[in-house]
Amino acid sequence: MSDQEILCDVGFIGLGVMGKNLALNLADNGYKIAAFDLDTDKVNDAIKQDEVERGENPQRIFPCTSYTELLAKLKSPHLIMLSVPAGKPVDDVCHKLIDAGIQADDIVVDTGNSLWTDTVQREKDFEGKLLFFSTAVSGGEVGARFGASLMPSGDRYAWTRIAPMLKAIAAKVDSTTGKPIERFEPEIQC
Repeated sequence: MSDQEILCDVGFIGLGVMGKNLALNLADNGYKIAAFDLDTDKVNDAIKQDEVERGENPQRIFPCTSYTELLAKLKSPHLIMLSVPAGKPVDDVCHKLIDAGIQADDIVVDTGNSLWTDTVQREKDFEGKLLFFSTAVSGGEVGARFGASLMPSGDRYAWTRIAPMLKAIAAKVDSTTGKPIERFEPEIQC
């Protein structure tokens, strides 16, 4: 099956350390990812890491070279996660997505720990153009990759659509002991 025939579950914009690891976490949990970054080396790095980790299994992360291509590779309604610096970059990406054809029932999730008042303003500014949602991400690189602490907020309808995805990639604890259920134990180097 070619890239053209595959429709991805989630679009991911911004593949720095946190973005790449969140995208790989999503892929580990069965989501197909359409990936875009202004720095194509970051997209290539994510794809190379995915190739190593998935072995002979089917491709999970698909590169995109534009916002338009990203939207074209996604199932509709679109779900897009951003891992870009807080502030103006978030607004810039949202405007570029609008120009590329994003719709009012498409969801854009900001994972960049934006100031909550900025999130509230974005929800108002983009109303009728897209559903803006936010989730703060804690736990660093390893948390993003194997179970982040997520603090979601936003539109209730958007939450019903993204809750399964966020719950899949979130950190887990044993309900009896309260101890973390770890998916990965990083090697300690001496």
